[in-house]
Amino acid sequence: MSTLFRSRSSEDSCDPVVRVDDLWFRYGEEYVLKGISLQIRKRELVLVLGPNGSGKSTFLKVLAGILKPVRGHVSLCGRDITSLSDADLVRLIGYVHQNPWLYMFNSKVFDEISFVAKNLGIDHNTITKNVLDIATRLDIIDLLDRSPFSLSEGEARRVVLASALIHEPPLLLLDEPTAGLDYGLKKRFIDIINRLNDLLETAIVIATHDTDIITMLPRAKLVVLNEGRIVFRGSIEDALDNPSIFTENNLVIPTEVELAKRLGIRWDRTTDLDDLLLELDRLRKALCR
Repeated sequence: MSTLFRSRSSEDSCDPVVRVDDLWFRYGEEYVLKGISLQIRKRELVLVLGPNGSGKSTFLKVLAGILKPVRGHVSLCGRDITSLSDADLVRLIGYVHQNPWLYMFNSKVFDEISFVAKNLGIDHNTITKNVLDIATRLDIIDLLDRSPFSLSEGEARRVVLASALIHEPPLLLLDEPTAGLDYGLKKRFIDIINRLNDLLETAIVIATHDTDIITMLPRAKLVVLNEGRIVFRGSIEDALDNPSIFTENNLVIPTEVELAKRLGIRWDRTTDLDDLLLELDRLRKALCR
């Protein structure tokens, strides 16, 4: 997205984008994040996976500056996140809630996408140019004059993603971005994330319990949370080579991996679900002869 705003100064050299040191957070007396430490660098795609109640959404809210650490330290572009103003947080972070309708209130999609940029003081001509650019890349150019409330679930998620990226923040946070999507829409959305990861310097963090998307994000770094602690960090392939990472943390083994196993095929990043389904259909027909 090379034509988007390049007006950042200190953020242009922001790396690591996020640094988390011994983060603890609690609601009341109960800690839901316990001793979290990690770094997220420019252009990295990090998948934070965990069962419901593992602390992943809370972790994203701390990274977004919505919640403040009880103990430990979180820095964004080298600055303590608790010292950043609301305006700084908006400028540095794109945050997409799992409910795409939660923040929509404008009458047209164009206005929805451009809202943050307008509030950051970007001039009208630049905003228009960049809305057209990002809308083209996300395949929503034909939606710009529509009401956001007339959109499908998949369209709404892409519009909210565009509004979070319009000012090209150093950090993009996605909370359960595929919740409620069928496989086709899920794959289309994740394909967009992969393309954006190729184009942008933005660090992308996805929090989810949807294990099926990890086979769609083979280059991502994986962090598994359970009961508020990091229980695994490493590559997608390392995790898939060790199924106990899923079974011991109340996570479902990804559908593609399980299907490949049942077909006697070892899953790797070149494996495609459509190929597995064709093989399954071939075996079914052979058995019916």
